[in-house]
Amino acid sequence: MNKLLLFAVTVFCLSGCVDMSADIAVQPDGSGVLTLEYRVLKSLYELGELDGNSARPIVPVGKADFERSVKRIDGLRLVSFSVKPEKGGAPQDKDDIVVMAKLGFSNLDALVRFLDGAGQRAVYSQENGNNKLSLVLWEEWEGIDADLSDLAIAVLEGYRFSLRFSAPKGSAQIRCFTTDGRILNASAERVSISTSALIAEKNGVQMEILW
Repeated sequence: MNKLLLFAVTVFCLSGCVDMSADIAVQPDGSGVLTLEYRVLKSLYELGELDGNSARPIVPVGKADFERSVKRIDGLRLVSFSVKPEKGGAPQDKDDIVVMAKLGFSNLDALVRFLDGAGQRAVYSQENGNNKLSLVLWEEWEGIDADLSDLAIAVLEGYRFSLRFSAPKGSAQIRCFTTDGRILNASAERVSISTSALIAEKNGVQMEILW
């Protein structure tokens, strides 16, 4: 299943994706463009390219992964895709690559299905003329050894997850909060949060986008 935004941090920990940014632009009719940029290990990218690989990661990595999503979801199209070596990194990062993909969606249902094919961690709703997109960014640490979680937090120090959302009615409001309601980040149109801080919230983190 392709659940890029919802499981990005999990992928950071388990498969080598470190920095990730997403840009969502929505038009008045509900259509729009999703632009993704993230850095992954070269070995993970090559795994994602294996068409039909039953062990492929849940996040789209290779071009074939995105093409599968486009075929599976009505109203979704792949506008562009590129991959290039990471530049200016430390010697130990020489095997990292940068993946950039742009997808067009004809309606918000197509966007939600791409974010969460299971329909459980991404929900779009309308009320009194207002729109809301709710996302589960990080689920609780269930059955994860404390030492392992501490190691993941330490390794990911300095990396970030960011999202920008532009809406036709003006500035969108975005907020990230813990399961118990504590606000981690709130702003108009764009949020950026430390990956280590995100996964340190063992009870989970959610995001709401209002426009």
